[in-house]
Amino acid sequence: QNLTIRKESKDINKIIEGIIEKLEFEANAKQMQIEADLSPLYTIQVDTVLMNRVISNLIENALKYAGKG
Repeated sequence: QNLTIRKESKDINKIIEGIIEKLEFEANAKQMQIEADLSPLYTIQVDTVLMNRVISNLIENALKYAGKG
């Protein structure tokens, strides 16, 4: 299977903030809170679909395997 990477200039912080916003309900349901301390960054060349998948997976795993708190 071929993987096509579609790079575009994006602010990675905006991607992270969007993912956190989508996962807040799941976190609240588990009595957890997602916090992000993001510093301003320059835009980077990134495949937004793949980056969304990677960051979402990391946060979802943290919610799944972390205890309450």
